[in-house]
Amino acid sequence: MATVITDLRAKLRRILAQAFPNARVQLDHSKASDKYSGMMLWDGFDGQDQVDRQTRLWEVLRARLSPEEQQRVTAILTLTPAERRS
Repeated sequence: MATVITDLRAKLRRILAQAFPNARVQLDHSKASDKYSGMMLWDGFDGQDQVDRQTRLWEVLRARLSPEEQQRVTAILTLTPAERRS
């Protein structure tokens, strides 16, 4: 199972790096549920509300992940670096 975990983590990082250049991504994995959650900091979110940010994020993930992989992603917070600092 370790290879599958590493592969999905790497795939998520790759997808997010391509879709959100220079974003900082932190991903956490729950061994109990085998699901990922995390946080993405990106300057490009400046001026966007959370609904728009999440819509954009999930459009990217739905286009690039299989339905089974999508089910393993629970939540990724979308913040600007300034929001994280405050």
